[in-house]
Amino acid sequence: MLIFKFGKKSKLINYLFWTALDSLQSVFMAFILGRFIAAATKVNMALFLQNSLIAIVGFLIFCGISLLQVNAETRYVAAANLEIKQIMIKELLTTAPQNKAISDNISFMTNDLKLLETNGIKAEMDMVTNVLTFVFALVASLTYDIWTTLAFFVGSLVPLLISNFTQGRISQRGKEWSQANASFTNRLKDVLTGKRTIRTYHAEATLGKKLLGLGGQLENSLRRMNLTIGVANSLAYTVAMLTAMTIPFGVGVYRIILGALTLASFVSVMQLSNSIANPLMAIVGANNQRQTITEIQQRVLTAKQNQFAKAKNQSTSGQSQTISEFSDLQLHNLAVTVDQRDLFKQLNLKISAGEKVLITAPSGFGKSTLLAVLQDELVPSAGDYTFNVQPMTQFSPASIEEQFAWISQQPFAFDDTIQFNLTLGRTFSDQQIQQALKNAGLPQFSTAEGLKYQVGENGQNLSGGELQRLEIARAQLYDRPIILADEATSSLDQTTAEQIHQLFIASQQTLIEVAHQVPEDQLKDYDQVIRLDQVTVHG
Repeated sequence: MLIFKFGKKSKLINYLFWTALDSLQSVFMAFILGRFIAAATKVNMALFLQNSLIAIVGFLIFCGISLLQVNAETRYVAAANLEIKQIMIKELLTTAPQNKAISDNISFMTNDLKLLETNGIKAEMDMVTNVLTFVFALVASLTYDIWTTLAFFVGSLVPLLISNFTQGRISQRGKEWSQANASFTNRLKDVLTGKRTIRTYHAEATLGKKLLGLGGQLENSLRRMNLTIGVANSLAYTVAMLTAMTIPFGVGVYRIILGALTLASFVSVMQLSNSIANPLMAIVGANNQRQTITEIQQRVLTAKQNQFAKAKNQSTSGQSQTISEFSDLQLHNLAVTVDQRDLFKQLNLKISAGEKVLITAPSGFGKSTLLAVLQDELVPSAGDYTFNVQPMTQFSPASIEEQFAWISQQPFAFDDTIQFNLTLGRTFSDQQIQQALKNAGLPQFSTAEGLKYQVGENGQNLSGGELQRLEIARAQLYDRPIILADEATSSLDQTTAEQIHQLFIASQQTLIEVAHQVPEDQLKDYDQVIRLDQVTVHG
C-alpha cells in the first residue's frame, strides 16, 4: 500500500493511533443506544439520566479525538504528497529529456499525482479507517449475540466478491483517462504557446475545435471511468442490502421471538451492523478507486526504486572516480540512433584540453545530438566514449556534468531575476558576476538594480540576443573546462557575434561549437573542423 511506502513513519503512526481511537465511536454509540433502550423497557429514570451524562461526556471526548484525527490525517497526506513530488521532481530533472514530452510530464505532475492522492493515498486511508471500524464493531457485536453478528458478518462478505470481477475493468478505464488527459494537456500547451500564430492566421475555429474534441474525449473517458466505478458500487450495494441487512435482520428478529436475544441487545447489534456492513462496502469502493491509479502508482514506485538502487550502488561500489583535471575525450566507432534513425555510425574523434573544435553540417546530421552524447545526456547505441582515457562509466554523473558549460541554440531563461538566471542559486562574487556580464555584452545588467531585473516567463522581457548572451554569461561565470556551444551566436548581430567568437577562441577552455554556417575567415581559428555530413575530421 502507498501509505506504508511514502511519508514520515512517525506521522503515519500518529494518524493510525488517532484513527483507531476515533473508530471506537461506533462501539460507544451502540453501547449508549442499548442502555437507552434498556432504560425505556425497564422504565428506569435513574438509568436514563446516568446514560445521558455518559453520552454527553463521551461524545465530547470523541469530538476532540476526531479533531486530532483530522489534523493527523492532513499532516500525513501533506508529508506523503511532498515525498512523492520530491521523487518525481528528481526523476524529471535527472532523466534525459528525450524520454517523455514536456506536456506529458506536466500532465503527470499536475493531474496524475492529484489523482494518486485522491484515488490512492486517501482511498487507502479510508480503507484503514473502515477496517478499524469494522474490527471494533465486529468484536463488540459478538459480545451481544454471536449468531446474529455472524449473519451480518457473512452477509457483508458477499459484496466483496463483486469487486474481484470489476477491478480489471476499472484499472483499464483509469489508464484510458490518464492517456486522454495527457493528450488534452499537450494540445492545450500548443494552443497557448502558439496563440499569436493562431490569431494571425485566424485559426481560432480550427484549433478550438481540435481542443474541444480532445476535451470531449477527456470528459468521456472520465465519465466511463466513473460509470464503471458507479456500476460496480451499485451492484455491491444492492447485494449488500439483501445479504448484509435483510437476511441478518431476520435472523435477529427470529432469535428475539425464541427469547434468545433481548430487544436492547438486538438494537445494539443492529447499530453495530452498520459499522460492519458499511465499512466493508466503503472498502470495496475505495479499492475500486485504487484500481484507477495502477499505472501512475507503478511509475512513482519505479522511480523510487531506481533512485534507491542508484544511491545504494554509489555508496557501496566505491568505483566512481572524480575528474581532477580534463585532459581529453575520445569517441571510438560511435553510433547513435534516435527514433529508429541512424544519425551516424563509427564516428571517431579525439578532443584534447584547450582545443577549439567546430562541428558543422547541414540540418539533420545530428550536430546537436552529438553535443548531447558528449554531455552524457544521450546514450550511444554502439561504440565507446572515454574521458581522460577512462570509460565514462568509471566516473560519477556529477563529475562528468561539472566538466561542461552549455549554450543552447534555443536560449531559455527562468521566470526570475537576471542574477538567478546567471548563478542558478549558487554563490559568486560581485566581481565574477560583473565580469561575466561584461564579457557577454550585457553590462547594463551589472548594477544591483539590473541584477534584480525580472526576465519574465520564457524570458519575454529580454530580446532574443539578450537571452543568448545571458546563457553565454552563465557559461563564463561557471568557468567549466569544456564549453558546448550550439549555434551560440545565431541570434546576435555581426559585431557582437564576432566579439563572442573571439572571446571563446581566446579562452583557455576547450570549445566544442556547433554551427550551421561559419564565415570562411573564422575556420582558421579552430584546431579541428568536424564535418558530420562527411564524417571526416580536418585539422
